[in-house]
Amino acid sequence: MALGRPVAAEDTGFGDAVPTVFRDIDEAQAAVAEIDGDYHRHSRSARELACDLFNSSRQLKAMLAGC
Repeated sequence: MALGRPVAAEDTGFGDAVPTVFRDIDEAQAAVAEIDGDYHRHSRSARELACDLFNSSRQLKAMLAGC
């Protein structure tokens, strides 16, 4: 995602944070079709999502606050 490559991922509990997730084969096929239908938009969204979710400054502060 950080490289701007969209991902269709199985829902393992992060479905609220990661918008393109699937629970079964039909949803997987729909997710891939959605990505293929507008690759450039999904590429931008993947990069933005990765920058937000994996922002070390923000995540580290949250982790340290929990200690």
